[in-house]
Formats: sequence, structure tokens, C-alpha cells
Amino acid sequence: MYFRGREIIRPEIGMKVFEKIGQLLTGKFNIEQMPKLEGNHITMVIAPK
Repeated sequence: MYFRGREIIRPEIGMKVFEKIGQLLTGKFNIEQMPKLEGNHITMVIAPK
């Protein structure tokens, strides 16, 4: 997820989105890397079970 302009002021909203995605994918996918804020984007690595 990339933040543009003033969106970077509220990165916690983006982290909530990734938490919800993680909850939806439990059981079918493994989360290899938890969401991490790097500059103006958040990344999360998932893999199939």
C-alpha cells in the first residue's frame, strides 16, 4: 500500500487494513512477514500453506 500526499500522516489506518487482511487469510495462507512501514509504503509478505 502506497501513501500519497497527506495520507502518510495517518499510517495507523493502513496498518488496520493489513490486520484485517491478515485475519481474513488465516487458515489458507501463512504470513511470512508482518506489515511493516517503510518510508511511504507498507508491505506484508504472505505465502500459501
